[in-house]
Amino acid sequence: MKSIDQKLIENQYRMIRGSYLHKQLEQLNEQLEREQQTLLRLKQAVTKENDDVSRLANISMKRLFSVLNGRGELRLEKERAEAFRAALDYKLKLNDIEYLKHQKNLLTSELKNYDNLNKTYEELLEIKRKSLSVDALNAVRAAEKRLDDAKHQEKELKEALESGKKLCSCFTYILDHLSDLVEDSTDAKSLWYPTVSQDEIDDVMKEITNLNTIWNHFIKELRDTDVALPEQFDQTFLLNVSDYVADGGNQDAKRIDTSYDCLNATYSDVRELLNTLSMRLQDLEYQIFDQQLMIEESIASGE
Repeated sequence: MKSIDQKLIENQYRMIRGSYLHKQLEQLNEQLEREQQTLLRLKQAVTKENDDVSRLANISMKRLFSVLNGRGELRLEKERAEAFRAALDYKLKLNDIEYLKHQKNLLTSELKNYDNLNKTYEELLEIKRKSLSVDALNAVRAAEKRLDDAKHQEKELKEALESGKKLCSCFTYILDHLSDLVEDSTDAKSLWYPTVSQDEIDDVMKEITNLNTIWNHFIKELRDTDVALPEQFDQTFLLNVSDYVADGGNQDAKRIDTSYDCLNATYSDVRELLNTLSMRLQDLEYQIFDQQLMIEESIASGE
């Protein structure tokens, strides 16, 4: 029959493998979530491009000639090409997601072999713990207290990092759309011309509001960590749209009262802050692993 020490060693090796697989699964889930968000945007792009094709195709050639000065057919072909490209991008991304789902199923299946492994290991450690001397037991308890504190810090860092990732996704969406829709991105001089629909304007304004909500949540989560918050981060992002008539009064437009450059600069600052959080979390995870290992070795050795 195997001794408790032998069983502990075997369980340690299996737990290392199980921990690695869980980490892989976690990263895979994060990648799947990002790809799903991209797929949703691609699907919206496909719908938009198909709607543009249908709208142009339904206009009579006479109407196209009078409105577009003879360039109607050319524009229709351009819209069809864009619709085809959008559909192809959507299909390729869909294939990527199916592959990731297959990889996830393989990982999940292998992880089933590691069910209840931690429980078995803890039971073996508890048996060994009962044989410890008073001094050794007190030393283990003090180490376990430090480990609990470190795990609490780890939890706070992960929550701040997750909130920051959502913030960056919102920044990316807004900046991409502003760069597509805005004629001039200089501060408080940005103009939307009539080619942009009111729905597109409303969509970006909605995201700006969403950005402020996510921003406030990120600031709250960050203050729970030991990562310093730069003072210039305490701000609110605005997007006000008003009617505007260009010089000569012949072209209507929309003026944006916001700062594209400010949004872009703050986005870069947030990314740097997330890098700091990631490095801090990585260091802490190494510390937790070492502390956990030292505690287990102390119990297993009886010292």
